Amino acid sequence: MSRSETDSAGKNRIIIELLSVSGTIIGFLLIVLSRFLVEPFWRDLVFGMGLALAPSGVIGLIGDYMIFGRTMESLHGSNESLGAQVEALRVSTDFLKQSSALGLEMIYTDRATALMDFAPFMQSEARRKDVKGNLTIVGSSIKGLIENIKDTPSIIQDAIRSKCELRILLTHPQYSRYRENQEDRPTGAIEDEIFDGIRKLESCIEVTYPDPPDLKLSPMVKLYKGTPTCFMIVAGNRMLVNPYPYEEEAYRSFCIAVRKAEPRTPPADVERTIYAQYLRAHFEKPWERNAVPYRHYWLEGPNPKIAWDRHSCYGDVFVVQDAGHFYLAVYLLGQRKAEVRGMPTSIPCDTANEETKYLTLPDKFSVRLFDARENTWRCLDDGIGLLALHPERRRGKASGEVEGNLLNDYLMLGLFDPGKNEGKVESPHTHIDSAVEGLKGQPLPLFYVWFGRRTDTTAVADNSTNPATEQPNAK
Repeated sequence: MSRSETDSAGKNRIIIELLSVSGTIIGFLLIVLSRFLVEPFWRDLVFGMGLALAPSGVIGLIGDYMIFGRTMESLHGSNESLGAQVEALRVSTDFLKQSSALGLEMIYTDRATALMDFAPFMQSEARRKDVKGNLTIVGSSIKGLIENIKDTPSIIQDAIRSKCELRILLTHPQYSRYRENQEDRPTGAIEDEIFDGIRKLESCIEVTYPDPPDLKLSPMVKLYKGTPTCFMIVAGNRMLVNPYPYEEEAYRSFCIAVRKAEPRTPPADVERTIYAQYLRAHFEKPWERNAVPYRHYWLEGPNPKIAWDRHSCYGDVFVVQDAGHFYLAVYLLGQRKAEVRGMPTSIPCDTANEETKYLTLPDKFSVRLFDARENTWRCLDDGIGLLALHPERRRGKASGEVEGNLLNDYLMLGLFDPGKNEGKVESPHTHIDSAVEGLKGQPLPLFYVWFGRRTDTTAVADNSTNPATEQPNAK
């Protein structure tokens, strides 16, 4: 109802109330006056008029209060409700207009629900043939992505085959511990998830020995030196953003799906859209300014004459080189080919006369790097610590920062028995023809990996009369 209609209804109510009051008063006065008239005709006429007016006025007042008054109150309340609805409609219209301008498409209560809708966009972008696709992933690890989208390995494979621009930005393991504290996670849990995700990503690519596992994938993966704030996926012109709460895992938090806004005038408006802001500030700048690549090696040992492949290696070595130092993570896992996810208590070290010899492994290992500058082994036990095998799962890890440049300063990484002379386990194989004096004639580590390419000068052999033979190219 308009304001003029409301004012008119109010005036009508006042007129009716005046007429009802006037009729009541006049009616009572006529009744009283009739008592003083002597002539019967006039007395009856005045009394009848008073009797007609007085009750009618009273009834009018009652009706005005019970009917018209309540109607006006209802109309007034309806008017207020209608005003609230109009205001809510205006707010909703502004929200929809602003959401469209910023590129907002949908809001989800959690990541799993959002990924169900977003997975088809990832698949489509990874399989594009008309133009080069674009697939970007940013997160602490890819554990949540793999768990929620079972086709993640095939999406990665399709993206590599189609020459899609695939880029994955994960958290540097040195910084993951800050997130672990906030989420009440065990120490090293997110670090393990990061490297486990890298292993799974590498398994999507055909890798054969002696090529490094990271030969094809490492240009597509970098580790950001900072704690994660948002999980993000970009699939072409669409983006999914999932914030990290301080005290909760990100996968339980809400997600928003946005699209790339079309160019408009002025151009600055597009740069302020959600897609443009997060692509620039949450990926492009971090990728170029504060992210570093990784290297991945496989552990051999203890017999250099036994051929092996990526399915039967004993463990992994991850290196994240930075300026002046590198992050080192050494995992001892057991043979994957036999699906042994923990080290046995003894492993084969040699075969003589068709009889296999075994080495009984210790429960702890000393992590050492052969320093090319000092021509000796550098022990890291006081830095990253001993690698201790879990008593039941029989696998372990040692990780931390090491000074120097890996490829410039070190030749080899080895795991040794940290025990004293009595009862100490050593490999029976030695470096017998090495040009490096610190290695020549010394026992091989129980597990090891060469950095760079092997040459004849670093060939290894056992203590028998067999000549030293060149080993396959190292990683």
